[in-house]
Amino acid sequence: MSELTCSFEPAGEIKVDTDKVEGSISRLLSSEKLCSVASVSNTNRAHINTAFFAFDDQLRLFLLFEPQSRHARYFGNNPSAALTVFSSAQTWGEKLCGIQLFGEIKKVDAGLVMHAYATYAKRFLKFSDWITRPAELLSGACTTNMMVFETESLTLFDEETFGKDVFINLAVVRK
Repeated sequence: MSELTCSFEPAGEIKVDTDKVEGSISRLLSSEKLCSVASVSNTNRAHINTAFFAFDDQLRLFLLFEPQSRHARYFGNNPSAALTVFSSAQTWGEKLCGIQLFGEIKKVDAGLVMHAYATYAKRFLKFSDWITRPAELLSGACTTNMMVFETESLTLFDEETFGKDVFINLAVVRK
């Protein structure tokens, strides 16, 4: 993955090395392919699911959802979402690492569909065998929606890079 082109503003008192933060985020997102996605129903009930994701240099994550799934319907009413990315192979107490992302999720529109398709197909090579043209994601020719999660803020936890029990809260600034 190329370097992140967005920047970060610390949301707390901890001073951070921008290069280390960007490296940690890129490394973690590149090494994991699954995330947990939390949504909220119109009756304020929480729901969570697991999805494969691809991401770009603006810290936008691209995911596929069935339009009739519970989480996709919830996002139609309330785009607020939270995602977590981490390795489930970690050993408790040993150099833990993970990231929590907060923002909004919506269906990819015509202006972003080519980029979203290319980003996802680059990460998941068999995707382009299944959906052969980006326009299929907009036309209803496939039964899947490509969604984009726009990260607004995040909490990064990378003990190997930043030390034990250091949680770094950051706002994402797009250029």
